[in-house]
Amino acid sequence: YRKKLLVGRFNDAVMEILSEISEKSDLSIEVFESDKDHFLIEYPSNISVSSIVRKLKKESMVKAWRLYESMLKKEFWRDRTLWNDGYFVR
Repeated sequence: YRKKLLVGRFNDAVMEILSEISEKSDLSIEVFESDKDHFLIEYPSNISVSSIVRKLKKESMVKAWRLYESMLKKEFWRDRTLWNDGYFVR
């Protein structure tokens, strides 16, 4: 069960937030396909995938809630969240 929130202005905002985080973290988001819930990241080999995912999810959630709290409260009325707990890496 996934909410289709990554559309329109919110999608653009999340893309910008993730870009800012990646620039500060020596990461490069090569492809961001929000319609398919996927993105491709280039990263240095000395950084673990789990730490990258944790950083991107945590920081983007905090920033998105700051900017779009009223919209997100309607969708996530119980917890302040944005992303699923899991992730897939290939």
